[in-house]
Amino acid sequence: MVMSVLENTNILLESKNSSTLQRWQIVNDGVMGGLSQSKMILNDDGFVNFYGNVSLKNNGGFASLRAYVDDIKFEGFNGVEIRLKGDGKKYGFTIRQSRYFTGYSFNAGFKTNRDQWQTIRIPFEEFKLRFYGRSVNNNSIIAPDKIQQLGIIISDKQAGDFNLIIDHIKLFK
Repeated sequence: MVMSVLENTNILLESKNSSTLQRWQIVNDGVMGGLSQSKMILNDDGFVNFYGNVSLKNNGGFASLRAYVDDIKFEGFNGVEIRLKGDGKKYGFTIRQSRYFTGYSFNAGFKTNRDQWQTIRIPFEEFKLRFYGRSVNNNSIIAPDKIQQLGIIISDKQAGDFNLIIDHIKLFK
């Protein structure tokens, strides 16, 4: 689906806004032979629910929720804000400067509090460059005008069930 350029909005995902939900999709470790499973639904309270099971079998170990955002203007914003209710596990927020799901990404981790609503703000300068999940030792920074993908990922050998409820993901100044 082709969407118009969204120059005057900071909303990337909002549970009450179906047009922002349509761009998000599940990408699990099955793309490389893994067995992790996840889903994204609107729960009974009207919030986005990203949940599933991370399996370490077959060299797996991640589940993610990703979106193409090359129609959004990121210039003038300082970072990403996520309002969520977590399960006590650690997640990562990813930013990619290409439309490919492989290779380099900028990543910032965050820990959730079990069954508590949190608002997490991650400034762009806190994102670190990674290559297939491994740290890259350089000082690369995100170029806002080149952002093409966003994502939330659970990995780092956190096998088992996970559950993340999301109210919104937006940009902040």
